[in-house]
Amino acid sequence: MGSGTSWLGLLRTRRAFRRLWLADVVSLLGDWLTYVAVSVLALERGEGLVAVSLVLVAHALPSTLLAPFAGWFIDRLDRRKVLVATNLTRGALALGMAYAAATGSLLGVQLLLLVRIALAAFSEPAVTASLPRVLADSEGAPQSDPNGSSEARSPRLLADLGAANRLIGATWSVLFALGVAAGGVAAAFLGPTWAILLDAGTFFIAAWISAGLPSLKNDAQASPRSSLGRELFAAIAHVKGDRRILEAALAKTPAAIANGGGWVLLNERAESLGAASWFGATALLLGALQCVRAFGTGVGPVLWARWSPDDRSAWWWNATTWSAFIGVGALALAPNGSWLAVAVFVWGLGVGANWVAATTRLQRLAPDHLLGRLAALDLFGHTLGQCAGALLGAVVAQHFVRPSASALTGVALGISAWLILKLLGQLTNREPSPEGAAQTVR
Repeated sequence: MGSGTSWLGLLRTRRAFRRLWLADVVSLLGDWLTYVAVSVLALERGEGLVAVSLVLVAHALPSTLLAPFAGWFIDRLDRRKVLVATNLTRGALALGMAYAAATGSLLGVQLLLLVRIALAAFSEPAVTASLPRVLADSEGAPQSDPNGSSEARSPRLLADLGAANRLIGATWSVLFALGVAAGGVAAAFLGPTWAILLDAGTFFIAAWISAGLPSLKNDAQASPRSSLGRELFAAIAHVKGDRRILEAALAKTPAAIANGGGWVLLNERAESLGAASWFGATALLLGALQCVRAFGTGVGPVLWARWSPDDRSAWWWNATTWSAFIGVGALALAPNGSWLAVAVFVWGLGVGANWVAATTRLQRLAPDHLLGRLAALDLFGHTLGQCAGALLGAVVAQHFVRPSASALTGVALGISAWLILKLLGQLTNREPSPEGAAQTVR
């Protein structure tokens, strides 16, 4: 962790970073508080598995569709104000969700959730874009390059960036576990309306914390803008011409498709095992199972880092993807009891390791000037895949009146996507030229 940088050291000595991280923690906790409450609300209303799958779509898809426009917006305003305004707006929307839940309007809850989650397209990139500036300001070193290029940053700042990003990644896994567990408890003992009200409170607290950040206005002169379509097509053309980058950019998609189908079945299993006559049991069991899955997503990257120090071969993609397939498939076949938890844990292992391995490989291979667009392509692909797996799996399961079909459909579609990507990899054989390699590490 170069230059002696540690997570505790960053939190202790970097006041602005500590505030940015803490606001993100509180905001993420609020996201996961609603995760269980809205899922169980859909089950309680008897809307069926398709309605449950729409909860996942509402949590995943909107921010992805808005992200290209949000990035342009964030680079032209004070990012502190963007964070404050976004959290305040999300808190207000959560209050509206609580009212809709109290009046029994599941459609109202889902529509407001759709808008609220879309605003994550502003908050998440704003945190990412603010991180170098926050660490540099805390260090007391001015940004010598207003564009924030890596060549202009001090070795200490580069080390701090690595440590800070690792901390943020670890925080996500921990908060997923704690948030869904807390959401299950809140939904069980307070009901979904009060759980969503707690969610609203977390956003208002995050806005208050973010207001104490220093100004994060981008002082760089705006460069002439190319059209959004032209920028994206340039990234796609680069991916099509390089097999390794193609595999890295789309490596999450097959596992994400299976993940969507498994997510629908996980909710149904919690509902069927939780004694439908008692709402609280369903919420608690769903929160517990999601907590086990979150623990797996945290352990998976650790095992991958220990066993795969060299990611130049494609075996890492096969191993992590098939671990996710096996976990989701086992969920469909697992009897009640501890085997269900084992299946969910293996599922988490695969998804977590796949996520970190694919992201790391893409960052190592992609040219710096294309990395943002390639990361957006990565996000777009696996989010669409996850939503498709959930929706198609729910439709098949509801049609055949077999809930396990949702997970099996997700696995079947995921394997199909994996085979297609393998075929595309064989058809796209060009390796990067020495000039391209030099550009990659530039």
